[in-house]
Amino acid sequence: MELLKEVVIGRGTDEAKISVLCGDILDYGLEGGVPAMDILTVSAFRRNYDPVPRTLVGSLMERRSISVEELAAEPLIDLRDYCGCWFSKELELSAVNPSIRRIGCIELRELPQDLKDQKEQGRRSFEDIRTDEIQVWSEQELPETQIINRLASYYQGLSLLAANGEPMETVGLTIPGTGNQRIAMERIIGPLITETLRYLRNALATRQIYFIIMDAQKAGVLARELEQSYLLMQTQMPAAPAVRRRAFLSYSTKDTAVAERLLEHLEQRGIDVFYAPRDISPGTDYTVAIIEAIDHCDYFVLLVSADSMQSEHVKNELALAHDHLRDGTMIMPFRIDDEQLGADFRYYLVRQQIFDGQRPPLEEQIERFLDGALA
Repeated sequence: MELLKEVVIGRGTDEAKISVLCGDILDYGLEGGVPAMDILTVSAFRRNYDPVPRTLVGSLMERRSISVEELAAEPLIDLRDYCGCWFSKELELSAVNPSIRRIGCIELRELPQDLKDQKEQGRRSFEDIRTDEIQVWSEQELPETQIINRLASYYQGLSLLAANGEPMETVGLTIPGTGNQRIAMERIIGPLITETLRYLRNALATRQIYFIIMDAQKAGVLARELEQSYLLMQTQMPAAPAVRRRAFLSYSTKDTAVAERLLEHLEQRGIDVFYAPRDISPGTDYTVAIIEAIDHCDYFVLLVSADSMQSEHVKNELALAHDHLRDGTMIMPFRIDDEQLGADFRYYLVRQQIFDGQRPPLEEQIERFLDGALA
């Protein structure tokens, strides 16, 4: 593989890299001495995983005996109904599959209805569709906001994996959607690079993202876009945060005893925690202090309980934090009872991995929660 471009993202005392290579992504790791890729990203039509020849999904079946369709039937994390992505359970490494630990899938667009009907009736497949037919339906408008939201949601899903105790240190991608989905390069490449840079600045669990592109021209375009966006980010975005990270602890006052234990564990890990009312100075407007703290937090740590679900303050805080997901804020729910989630909490936490901390001892549950969420 030929390295075309590499950029380094500084994160305090830590750093991460984005590399653009020209080559076959399934050749990654075959030379030996290279650690396995934690997750390989594929793209597909919504709920359609045909192993079509000359596609990544097809090559995975042909060359690695990995069936994306089978993995999609029982994913580890399934966000398809909400934001068009899912993540497989861990794969077993073997002589046939020496370098891919997991598959992640982005579903950017729907399969055209006429083709879907014909496929369900067993009359057509991708292999016998004429080029001119593909061109007609591929020109159907795909909103830019949908592209951006699907890419952003995929990266949020990687953060969910980390919060679940499975950090994705090495991530591999091609250029999603530019194969059979026929999304034009110029429509996806900008959002792809923007969301990748945004994610990597904040996702401490991921240390390396590889874009590995077979087509030399496409790889060159991606490398130039990465260079331009990286330089722009350096001049326009604020400097990466220092070593200490900031958290907002949201809880019901009836759960103060648990909140104080969680506060202690967070601060022992070098995290600056905004904890009301302790951190609200006398004479300061309570509402303003809360909003500013949530605006600037890296982690929104939420104690989920019957009491917090009845607290209007907690509901408001959760809604504010949800608005900052795109800015890289990570919502970290820690559940301390078995009360069924209320409508507000179900809505805002539908994409979040909720840690079950009910079983004693509490101290061990808090440590397990933070080990996974802060990995």
